[in-house]
Amino acid sequence: MQLPYFSPGTQFALGYILKGFAEDDFTDVVSSYEKYTNHYFFHPAFENEIPVPQSDIVNALSFLDNQNILISEETITRYCVDCFSLNVELTQKCPSCGSLDVLFGKTITHKCGYRDIEGAFGNPDKLICPRCKEGIYSIYSDCKIGDPTFVCRTCKSYFDVATPVYVCKDCNRIYKSGEEPYVRIKRYEPAPLLAAIKQDIMSTFLLLEALCSYLEKKGLDVRRNAILDQGEIITYWNALLLRKESKEKFALMALAPVFQLDEDMIDMLVNSKKAAKLDGLLVIYANALADAQPNSFTNERIYFVNPRQTKFDVESELVKTAAPLVG
Repeated sequence: MQLPYFSPGTQFALGYILKGFAEDDFTDVVSSYEKYTNHYFFHPAFENEIPVPQSDIVNALSFLDNQNILISEETITRYCVDCFSLNVELTQKCPSCGSLDVLFGKTITHKCGYRDIEGAFGNPDKLICPRCKEGIYSIYSDCKIGDPTFVCRTCKSYFDVATPVYVCKDCNRIYKSGEEPYVRIKRYEPAPLLAAIKQDIMSTFLLLEALCSYLEKKGLDVRRNAILDQGEIITYWNALLLRKESKEKFALMALAPVFQLDEDMIDMLVNSKKAAKLDGLLVIYANALADAQPNSFTNERIYFVNPRQTKFDVESELVKTAAPLVG
C-alpha cells in the first residue's frame, strides 16, 4: 500500500506517530479494541491528541507494522459481560437439543448392538460395554469401529458438525462463536528499520517547523495540519500557507522517508496540488532523488528540499529554501 490510497486522516496520523517515535515522545504504542462497545483505546491517547477517526490511527499503525517499521504483538482476552469473569472457554453445543454435554471421538458398536463413542466404554486397557456389562477383550473382533463424530450425552444424537459456542464457567452465560465479548490488545514497538531512518524523520519535521515559523515571521498565514475538502478530492497538507496581499496559496508536505517517490507518489503530488488549487508546493524529503525528478516538477511549481542538505537553524538557509514558493 502506498500513500496515495490513504485518507487525509491516516496521513496525519502517520506523521504524528513517526515523529513521536523518532523524537522519543513514546517508546511503544498500545491499541486496545473492545468488541462489545466496538471502540478503540490507545496509549498514548492519540484520539485526544489528533482530530482524526479511530480508523485512521488503526490504518496508520497497520501500515507501519506491515512495512516492518514497527513490530507488533497481539493478545486476545475474552470475558463475560454479565459477571465480568475471564473464565470463558470454547465448547460445543448440540444442534438438536442445545445441550453442552457433547463429546467427540470414534464410535464403537458392540456386538450386543450398543453404540457410543470410545470414551463411554471406559479405560482403553479395560473396556466394558455399558449396556450388557461384558468385558471387551478385542475391540477389533468384538466391536465395529466407526469414524470420529460428535455425540450429545443428553439426547443421544450423533452429528458430524457441532455448534461452537463460548461459555462462561462462572455464570454459565453462553455466547455464539464470533459474538463473544473480548478485548484485543496490540502492542507496537520500533523495528530496526525505524531506528535506521530515525534521524531523517527528525530532520524532516524539524525543517517543517522551522519553515513554518520563518514564514509566519514574514507575514504569511500558516495553518498546520490542514485538510482541504474540494468536493471530489480531500487533501491533507502538513502546512497550508496564504500570502495575504496576493491571495496565493502554498503548501508544505513532510514526506516521511518510509515512502518511495515512485510513479504513484508523483501522480498523487501533482493531482493533490491541482485539486487543492495550490500556487506552489514544497516537499520535504530526506531520501535521494533522481536528477531528473525535481526538474520535471518545475512547471507544476512543486519543489523538493532535502533536510540532509539544509541548515534549517540558520535563517539565510530558510530564505533560500522557501524562495521557490514565496520569493
